[in-house]
Amino acid sequence: MSADTVFQGMKDIVEAPGFGLLTAYRDDLYKHDLTMLRETHTPGSRYLWIVREMGTCLVHLGIHQKIHDMARAVLRYSEQRRQVFLIERDRLRPISDERALTALIHCKYQVVNDRITRNPIPTTGPLAVYTVELRWTPGPSRQLEGCVRYRPASRIEPNLEDLIALNEIASCLVVHKSGSLFTPTAAVYWGVKDLREMIVASRRAPQLVELWHAAA
Repeated sequence: MSADTVFQGMKDIVEAPGFGLLTAYRDDLYKHDLTMLRETHTPGSRYLWIVREMGTCLVHLGIHQKIHDMARAVLRYSEQRRQVFLIERDRLRPISDERALTALIHCKYQVVNDRITRNPIPTTGPLAVYTVELRWTPGPSRQLEGCVRYRPASRIEPNLEDLIALNEIASCLVVHKSGSLFTPTAAVYWGVKDLREMIVASRRAPQLVELWHAAA
């Protein structure tokens, strides 16, 4: 199933007569959630989706604890009425706050020192090592931005799911180093290749990624 199919299921819930939530900030669903799904969805993706009276919170599960922290904050501190859904195998089902917090405990990817590992950790070693660079954009309206460079740390070749996760983790690494949630991640590289272009290529023709790996 596609990201648009999952999104249709989300729309059906919100637009059902008498649902009573998402009465404001509806762009959270129709713009931000849809964009996230299209950028991160794979057949194995899992999401936590929190629908409130004012806005939604969609979290890609299993990537990085900083991503999970956003959902934890909503669940623990928001006083708005809400309903929580687990999106798994492209199906949406309502769950309790307690079940949602349990789903936020574990991550498939671990960031330790300068290494990214994928659980369970394979005998061949970590997936990648990384460096984070911060720089100011030129011109009068200067803005701090980040760049993350990954290097293969073993013979593991990242699949589409890994590439998407590394792109999301990169944003967390930039925020951590800059100390600001508003620092954008301008570029992400796998070796000398643009990781985001690799994601696009993999979605269009999975066999092309092998060529990217060979040249990295």
